[in-house]
Amino acid sequence: MSESGKITIIANNIKGNASGGIRYDANEISNASGGVFAQKGTSKGLNITDNTARKEAVAIKITKLEGPFDDKGKLVKNVKIGEFYTFKATPSRKPLAVEIPSLKWGIKPDKKEMYQVKGAGGYNLLIDNKILIKLRVPGIEEKAKIYAFYNKPSESVSVLCELKKIKLPMLIIQSVGRKGKKNKLVGKQKVSTNETALDLLYNDYTNNEAGFEKLRKELYQETFDVEKQDSFYNVSSRADNAKNKADSLVKKVKKFSENNNDKLFEIFRDESESVSSGKLEANIKRMIQKMQDNEGGEYSHLDLTNAIIEHDNTKVFIRQVKDYVIKYLKENKDDISKLEITDDSQGIIYESDFKTKVDKPRFNNKKDTISGIQIAINDVWAYKISLTKYNQNSIKPEGELRFEFYDHFGLDYPDIQKYDYDIFIAWFILQHFRGYKPFITKAVFDVKF
Repeated sequence: MSESGKITIIANNIKGNASGGIRYDANEISNASGGVFAQKGTSKGLNITDNTARKEAVAIKITKLEGPFDDKGKLVKNVKIGEFYTFKATPSRKPLAVEIPSLKWGIKPDKKEMYQVKGAGGYNLLIDNKILIKLRVPGIEEKAKIYAFYNKPSESVSVLCELKKIKLPMLIIQSVGRKGKKNKLVGKQKVSTNETALDLLYNDYTNNEAGFEKLRKELYQETFDVEKQDSFYNVSSRADNAKNKADSLVKKVKKFSENNNDKLFEIFRDESESVSSGKLEANIKRMIQKMQDNEGGEYSHLDLTNAIIEHDNTKVFIRQVKDYVIKYLKENKDDISKLEITDDSQGIIYESDFKTKVDKPRFNNKKDTISGIQIAINDVWAYKISLTKYNQNSIKPEGELRFEFYDHFGLDYPDIQKYDYDIFIAWFILQHFRGYKPFITKAVFDVKF
C-alpha cells in the first residue's frame, strides 16, 4: 500500500539489502553476509521509510552494592577473618554474558590502598538480575571497604566491612578456687564459697584458756580425720593419737605464747633461713616484714615471680594451657567469642577434659623445701588466665596469655597439725592470737603462643 510516496510493509519478518545504516526500530536485527540484514518485526508493523543509523549500546555500570551476607543470607554487621561472605552488585541493565565475568572486585583495608581481587570475575554469578560473589574477608586491622566496578571503583558503590571487635584482656580460664576464699566439698566436687579462707583469718583465738581449748578441739578433730588407727585391732588408737597430738601441740603453743611479739618474729626470721637461700631468702624476709608491719593486702616481687616461672611444674602447666588454647582456636576457626568468661564459671576450656588432665602448679618437692619457694608459696590456691593479645591476621593462632597465680601467706590449724615446726608455731600465734594480718601472694607473667 502506498500513500504520498510512502510505502508501508506490514510483516512479521523482513529481509533486505542493507544499503545504509542498520535499523534499530525492530525487536531484533541481525547482520548476514553480503550486506544483507534480517529484522524481526514488532506486532504493530515496521516502518522502514527512514534509514536510521544504529543506536549505540548503553554502557553498563554498578548502581548498588549490598553485603556482607552470611551463609543463611542474613546481612551481618561484623565479619570474621577468614570467613566467606556474599556480596550482591546491581547493574544498570541486564548484563550480557560476556559482561558477567568482567565485573571487578576490590578491597581497601582501612588506611591502605585498594587492591583488585585477582581472578574474582570467574566466580561471579547472575542471580535475579544481580551479580553475586563469595569473598573471603582478608586480614584487616579493624575495617575494610569492598568495591564492585567495571571501569573504576566508586565510593558511592561500596560497602564497609568491620572486623568483629575483640575486647582484650579477656578472661578465658580460672580455677575452682578463688583468691582469699574458702573451698568446700559438695558431694565429691570442690567448690569455692564466699567465706574467707581459714589461713587468712587472724585474731580469731583469745589468748587465754578458752582460746587454747578451741584450738585443742580443732586439732583433735583434724588429727582424727586425717590419721588412721595403729592397727585393725587397736580401735582406740585413733582417738588416743588424736588426743595426744592435740595436747602436745597446744602445750607447745602455750609455751611459745610466753614470748612477746618481737621474739616470735625473731624465731620466724631465724627459722626461715634454714628453708631458703639466695634471692628467695631475701624474699621471705620481705614477706615476714610485711606481716610484722601488719599491712595485709597483696604481695608480689620479681624474684619470687621468676622462681615460679622457672619451676618445672609451672613450665608443664604453661605448656598444657597453651596446647588447649591453640587447639580450641584451631577447631573453632579463631572464633574466640565463646572463650570469654562473663560469670563465675571456670570457662569452656576448663570444663573440657582440662579439669582432669591439668593440675595447678605445686612447689613442694625436696629442693623446694630449702630453696625458699615452698615457704613463700606452697602451691597455687587460685589462678586466672587471660588472653591479652591476639593476632587475627596470622595463619595459625598467635597471641599472648597472662597468668595470674595466687596463694595465701597465712596458716590455719591444719597447717600446724601437719607441720609442728617452731617457725609455724611462732607464725600461727602471731597471726591467730596476736592479730598480725596474713596477706595474698601474687605472681603475674605473660607468655606468648
